Amino acid sequence: MATLLPLLITNLLLGFGLLSPAHGAENPFLSAGAPVADGKLGAFKQNAGGDCFFLASLLAIAQDSKGQALIESAFRGNPQQRRWRIVFPNLPERAAEVSEQEQRSYRLLGSDSHRYSAPVWGDPDVASLEIAADKIWKKTIKAEGLWDDVPMNALFMFSGAEQMLIWKRGKAAVENIDDIDKYRRLPAGLVKEIQPSSPANAEMILKNIIAGDRDGISMVLIDYIRYHASAIVDLDFDSRTYRIIDPHSSVPATYDLNGLLDSLINGQYAVNYVEIRPTVP
Repeated sequence: MATLLPLLITNLLLGFGLLSPAHGAENPFLSAGAPVADGKLGAFKQNAGGDCFFLASLLAIAQDSKGQALIESAFRGNPQQRRWRIVFPNLPERAAEVSEQEQRSYRLLGSDSHRYSAPVWGDPDVASLEIAADKIWKKTIKAEGLWDDVPMNALFMFSGAEQMLIWKRGKAAVENIDDIDKYRRLPAGLVKEIQPSSPANAEMILKNIIAGDRDGISMVLIDYIRYHASAIVDLDFDSRTYRIIDPHSSVPATYDLNGLLDSLINGQYAVNYVEIRPTVP
């Protein structure tokens, strides 16, 4: 861990955007959203598609003070035409067209590459981003063999920064090894690992992250047992609680922080976070 701390501090100084408690109460996903896609995200619930990591990443990005504008910048075209060109900031050469009709009729590729599902219920902006990401996933990235068995990741699509993955690989449960090892097949340098040595050490790492930038959040909680991802929207070290928003629900839920720290050590949980860039390259 000592050799990784300089890397952690260096990245903190670069400004990883994470959450202040006050900002967490302003979650845009608790609003109703517009009936027509306008780049401003509203409430949604995940359907049967296996893209919880992508949706959790959107939730996390939106918590950053710059995140909403970054998401809005992905929408191109005239809403009057009921058709949008989605350009993810970190994948400008892989744009995808999404029509209003597709928001109702499109079927997402399932996580097992066989099942298909309708997009999210609720806000059409989230559905448009989900459809565009699925198109890019199926037609380019997956076809090229990149991340061929790793779920879509909006954190990477919206930011060119290296991701940091906080977890304890060495103590991961045996049943998770195949899934965890998917990260070994990611493009080199995309993900860097920080391995806490104890719950106290995990807490220190999280505190250092928040101290590095109090502006917002770009943090996803991965549960390897449930095979599910959620957005962390608040970490309160005084009350020993943390809040998440699950893609299956727009309502934040509160949990015990000590349980999170223990799960980071035993291999059930990982925390994935990344720098949020304010402008499109």
